[in-house]
Amino acid sequence: MVLNYPHNPTGALATPALFASALQFARRHQVPILHDFAYAAIGSAASDAPLSLFSQPDAKAWGVETYTFSKTFNMAGWRFGFAVGNASIIRAFKKLHTHSYSTVFGAIQDAAIAALNLPAERIAQLTAVYHQRREWVLRRLAALRWPARDAQGTFFLWLGVPPGYRSQEFCPSAAAGSAYSGGAGHWFWRRGGRIYSHQL
Repeated sequence: MVLNYPHNPTGALATPALFASALQFARRHQVPILHDFAYAAIGSAASDAPLSLFSQPDAKAWGVETYTFSKTFNMAGWRFGFAVGNASIIRAFKKLHTHSYSTVFGAIQDAAIAALNLPAERIAQLTAVYHQRREWVLRRLAALRWPARDAQGTFFLWLGVPPGYRSQEFCPSAAAGSAYSGGAGHWFWRRGGRIYSHQL
C-alpha cells in the first residue's frame, strides 16, 4: 500500500485515525506500507510538523517512509533521498537499488551530508518562507474576492479559474510574462477543468 501525506497535489494531511486504519488493513491483509513523506517539513503552519507514519505504535513492523531532499533542502532534480523503517523492506529496497541504479555523483552526496548537518533552525526558516508566501497570496486573493482552497500541507494552493475559462486555457495565459507557476486541474482529475494549482 502506498500513501503520500502531506498529499501532492491536494495538500491533505494525514490524521492518526487514517494511519491507524492503514496499519489495521496492513495487518489484516499482510501487506507492507510505503509512506511517501516528501513534504515532511511543510505542514499547515510554520510551527506544525506533518504526521509521520511512525507516530503509530507498531508502524515499523509494517512500513517504511521515504524522504526526498528535493523539498526540505531545495534539491529538486538531484534525485537524492533515503528510506527508514522495516528492516526486511529496506533490504528489498537495497537489492532493487543494486540492480537498477549505479551511484549518485559524489558532489551531490557531499551536499546531502551537509544538508543533514544543518541546524533545525535553517529548515524552519525555509518552511517559514513558504508559509509567508502562502499568506501573502491568500491576502491578495481575498482582496480580489478570488476563491482559493488553502492546502493544509505542501506548497500548493488550489484556485478557481475565472468565468469563461477552463484550467488548461487559463494557466498558460496567467503564466505569460509573469513569475507565476501553476498547473491545470484537469491534469490531476477528470473534473479539474475549473480549478488550477498555484505553487508558492
